Amino acid sequence: HIQKLYIDHVASPNDGGYSILTETNGIKQNKEFTRFVIPLKQEEECEFEVVEEATCTESLQTQSDIEQFLRSPQISELLKLDIIDTKLVDHLKCIVHVIRLKKVLKKLENPVLRCFKPSDLTNCFSTEKDFDVCIP
Repeated sequence: HIQKLYIDHVASPNDGGYSILTETNGIKQNKEFTRFVIPLKQEEECEFEVVEEATCTESLQTQSDIEQFLRSPQISELLKLDIIDTKLVDHLKCIVHVIRLKKVLKKLENPVLRCFKPSDLTNCFSTEKDFDVCIP
């Protein structure tokens, strides 16, 4: 018969490394490791949950990076968890539109590059609603 159950838990190194938040029954711990002791009575069942936390940073440096992020399924999950809000998503869409407009304007400024396809203008905004997002 076991009187004490020892659980050694090592935090995940993914996403820059997780920290173990659970302190209950912890007898030895640092940021990445905790040893827990669970006192048990004969034939007793128990559940023990360990909570970890990580801070993840993603750098979006190009128009393509931002567009890919906006199309990713990750957006809806981050919105649902209140990690980001719709204001940030709208701001990112606006950044993409401004970059597209700058490319068109650059072509208009240079006489050599003035030949551009009509789609260059229509691709600046996918819908009128997208344009409204960028107007303060």
